[in-house]
Amino acid sequence: MSSRTGSAVNITPMTTTALYNSLSSIEAANAQLNDRDTLLSRLAPLLAQYGHQYGVCLVHAHCTLHDGERMIAKGNVSEPSRDADCYPERWLITGEPYEFTVEPTQSPPAELFDAIRAIVGDVGVLGLFYAGGLSDGVSLERTEGRRNITELVAGAVDVQAPENVETAWLPGQQGNPVKMVCKVFCPINPNSGHTKTRQHYDHQDQTVLLKLARG
Repeated sequence: MSSRTGSAVNITPMTTTALYNSLSSIEAANAQLNDRDTLLSRLAPLLAQYGHQYGVCLVHAHCTLHDGERMIAKGNVSEPSRDADCYPERWLITGEPYEFTVEPTQSPPAELFDAIRAIVGDVGVLGLFYAGGLSDGVSLERTEGRRNITELVAGAVDVQAPENVETAWLPGQQGNPVKMVCKVFCPINPNSGHTKTRQHYDHQDQTVLLKLARG
């Protein structure tokens, strides 16, 4: 199936600023996602029909945006910006983009959003992300102020540590169609009690991108 060719968007910044700031913290979003394995196994065959261009993500905010800002990725850095021209990179399941990139993307077709909503129902903390720019290996993301910097690293990373939260999933292209071969992790501080805040973004965060072996 095909999708619309992405084009630079010039949405009223205040609209996307308010939308982004209304998103849950990672802890709150994770707490709302029940029975994720069942949902992901049902979504994987659907995503495979679209050439693995899109993955499923846990919708949450990285920081608080100021007036006119959007969260925009440039290379391996994602940060608030007032740049006018950018491309949607992450979407709510209702179709609204909430994170952007300076690189061209492919926008999911309306029928994909319809099909996902039919599966997940009112689970509002699941969205779609454009998977065209993913790299194999493990990436660690550190936070400097409101800038998220992602870098590929060598060596083992304990992605199963209890403080890590899975935030993105991409189905495999070979073997079992429901096998998740890409997982992104954002850590939380189990002692911080930040369920309703975003203060955990003030310390050094890590995002782990793991490509599992395909069966």
